[in-house]
Amino acid sequence: MGIILTTLVEHLGFFESLVATQVMHGAHLSTATLFHRFVADDMVERLEVFLPSEAMLDEGALAHAADALLPAHRRGVGFLRFYPVHSLPDVWGDGAERILFCVDPEMMARHRYLRDRFATGPTPMIADTHTLGHHSFWEFIRRLCAAPPVAYDTILCRTNSTEAALREGFHIYGDDRPAPCRLDRLAYPVDTELFHPQTEEGKQDARRLLGLPLEGTLVLYLGRVTAHSKADLYPLLACFAEAAEPHDRLLIAGNEYPEGYGSALKDEGDNLGLGDRLIVHGKVAPVLRPLYYAAADLFVLPGDCVIEAFGNTVSEAMASGLPVIVSDWDGLRDHVVHGETGLLIPTRFMPGLDRIEAMSPVSRVITDHHYLAQSVWVDTAALTRALRDLLGLPELRRQMGRAGRTRAEQLYSWEVLRPRWHQLWDALLALARSEPSEAATLRKEVAAELANPTPYLRLFGQYATEVWDPRETFIRLSERGWRVARGELTLTFNDGTLPVVKSSLVNALTQLLSAPLTTWILMEEVAERAARMAGESPSDALFHLGLWFKRGLLEAQPASASSP
Repeated sequence: MGIILTTLVEHLGFFESLVATQVMHGAHLSTATLFHRFVADDMVERLEVFLPSEAMLDEGALAHAADALLPAHRRGVGFLRFYPVHSLPDVWGDGAERILFCVDPEMMARHRYLRDRFATGPTPMIADTHTLGHHSFWEFIRRLCAAPPVAYDTILCRTNSTEAALREGFHIYGDDRPAPCRLDRLAYPVDTELFHPQTEEGKQDARRLLGLPLEGTLVLYLGRVTAHSKADLYPLLACFAEAAEPHDRLLIAGNEYPEGYGSALKDEGDNLGLGDRLIVHGKVAPVLRPLYYAAADLFVLPGDCVIEAFGNTVSEAMASGLPVIVSDWDGLRDHVVHGETGLLIPTRFMPGLDRIEAMSPVSRVITDHHYLAQSVWVDTAALTRALRDLLGLPELRRQMGRAGRTRAEQLYSWEVLRPRWHQLWDALLALARSEPSEAATLRKEVAAELANPTPYLRLFGQYATEVWDPRETFIRLSERGWRVARGELTLTFNDGTLPVVKSSLVNALTQLLSAPLTTWILMEEVAERAARMAGESPSDALFHLGLWFKRGLLEAQPASASSP
C-alpha cells in the first residue's frame, strides 16, 4: 500500500510551478516543485488537498490546477482529491495512515491541532522550511514548544544555518523543555534536466531570445530584485564597475520590489559609469529561468537578508554549468565548495540592533528585513576580487562550472533525494504507529491550546434574542416544509454553504420530520435520531436543522408553551 499525502493550502498556485502567470518567488516555486515530484512518485497512492471553501467553487480553476500538476498516468483515476477544509474531520476520520505535509512551519501549530483533534490513523507531519525571518514565525514556535513533544513530527532543515537557528529558537522559546519535534536535513531538489549546461550556440540563442548583447561576458543576478528580502544590489554595482572590463555586462533579472527599485539601480549604474553595461529586467516569468542561465557566463548573489534560506537560484545556476559567486551567508554557503564550484564572499553581522529587536512586534516585516540586511556587510573588496578573477579567467569559469554541475547532480537531483524522502516517510510512520496510548491521549487533550478554536456561542450567543435549547424546544414542519417534503418545492442551498451540507443528514431529517407519527417532536430527539441514521454527530444534525429553519421549513415551540 502506498503513501497518502495530505495537505492544507490557501491557494492553487502551489500546483503551477512553470506557468507564465506565476510570480518568481522561491518559496512558492520550491513547494510547487515538490508537489510535482510527489505526484509522479509511484510510492504515493493519493494526494489530498484541503482548500478554503470559496476556492472549491471555481471548478475551472480546480481543473486547470489538476491539469498543470498531474502527469498523464495520474489523471482520471482519483489520485488527486480536492476537499473543502470543513470536510477534513470526515476525511481524516477513516483511520488510514497519512503523511501531513505542511507548506510552512508558521502553520505547524494549526496543522497539529487539526491532526491531534481529528486524525484517527497514524499521521506524521512534515513541515517545509522557507524562511525563519518573520517575527510572527517565532510566536508560532513558542506555541509549538509549549505543547507535548511529538517524536514523529519534523521540520525540514534545508541548510545547516536553518537547523542551528531552529535549535536555538527551541531553546529560547521552549524554556529548556524538550524540542517539540524532530529536525531533519533534506535539500530542495533541482531539475537537472531542465537546468543543464549550454553549448556556445545555445548561449547565443538564449541571448537573442532575451534581447541581450551577443558579445561579451555576462554576469547574472537572478531572483527577487529587492533590498528588503534578498540582497542590497548597490554594492554589487560598485564592485562590478571596479572589476569589469568594457566588454563585460551585468544583468539583474527578477521581479522588482518595490516598484521603481530597478530604475533606481539603473540610475546608480549611470552614476558609476556603467551605462548600457548594466541591464535590468524588472519582471521575469519563472518559466524563463533556464533561458537566463543559458545566456550567462557567471552567476552572482550577494545575499544579505535573513529571509534567505536555501537559495534555489544558486543550485539552479550550478546545475546549468555556471560558476557562482555568493555570500558566505546562511544556506548559500552550503552550495559552494570555495575555489572549486565558485567563490564565497565573507559577511559580517553588525551588533547594535537593540532598537530593531525591541520594535519587531509592531514593525512591518519588510521593514525589519531591510534594517537587518543593512547591518550585514558583504565584503566589497573580496567581491570585487572575485568578479575580477572570474571575469578574466574563462578557463577557470568553465572548470568551476563543470564542478558545480557535478555537485548539483550529486546533491540536488531528484534521483538522489527521492529515496531519502521514502526513508523519511517510512521512519515517521513507524514512529507514529508505535506511539504510546498515553501520549496520544495527552495530544488530544491539549490540542485546543495549539490553535485556540473560537467559542462562538459563548462569545456571540447574547447577540440573538435567545439561543434555542434543544432539550426544551419542540419542532415541526411548516407549510413550506411540507411542500418540500412532498416534492412540490426543491430544498436549495447557496454555493458557499454546500461544503458543510451533508446529504445523509438532509435525507434523515426529511424522513423523520415528514413521518406522520406526531405533529411536534423534541429538537434534541430529532437531532440524535438523524445523527444515528446518517452516521454523523448530533452537533452536525443540529446545524442542519438550523439550515432548515433558515429557509422557513420548520416551526418551533418551547416545551413550556403547551403539551405537544
